[in-house]
Amino acid sequence: MINKERKIIVVIVVIIIGIILFIVVKNNNEKTKDQAKTIIEDTRADSDVVVDEVTFSKITKVYDGGITNITAKMLNNTDVTKDFTIKVILKDETGKEVKSMMQVVENLEPNREKVFVTGIAGDYTYIKNIEFQVVEE
Repeated sequence: MINKERKIIVVIVVIIIGIILFIVVKNNNEKTKDQAKTIIEDTRADSDVVVDEVTFSKITKVYDGGITNITAKMLNNTDVTKDFTIKVILKDETGKEVKSMMQVVENLEPNREKVFVTGIAGDYTYIKNIEFQVVEE
């Protein structure tokens, strides 16, 4: 009887450990899962954007001197230096594309932050949605 109880306890412990490992692995995979768009209220985005294993965080949109500037911190989540062209798409509340711009990113080193800055002529402070797409590597 005692051996049977021990076996049951061992099986339960193994199942619990398996569930915990599954949750940890799933959460780690979601950190670098593509999340190409975000909502931007006033001047700051409400979430990070992840495209092609690059995280864009602290995204801001500021209008100054006739230009709307989009800035962010970029983090390369891989172990190789990346060079790519990113397309930033500005969309209205309905999801319709209003304007887009391209920016070349060079020498984004692994696990190092770099500042991303791009600007577009005109006042786009009303834009609520921003999407990032890698168009060339």
